[in-house]
Amino acid sequence: MQVGDLIKFKKTGVLALILKVCQNEDYKAVYLQVLGGALVGTACADGLTWSTSTVLRRQAEVVSAHR
Repeated sequence: MQVGDLIKFKKTGVLALILKVCQNEDYKAVYLQVLGGALVGTACADGLTWSTSTVLRRQAEVVSAHR
């Protein structure tokens, strides 16, 4: 998964765009723009959130890779 990839969460079908990937000493952080209003009513209502790459690989799949 890399910047520009469109991903889909397996359980919900929600789409997200990978905006930025940062390597920390312990993990890789992936910053996302979640699409379709899935986060409305949450602390991330603007759709911006993040995940670790390990968790993201388990929970989502790339549906359109940025080349």
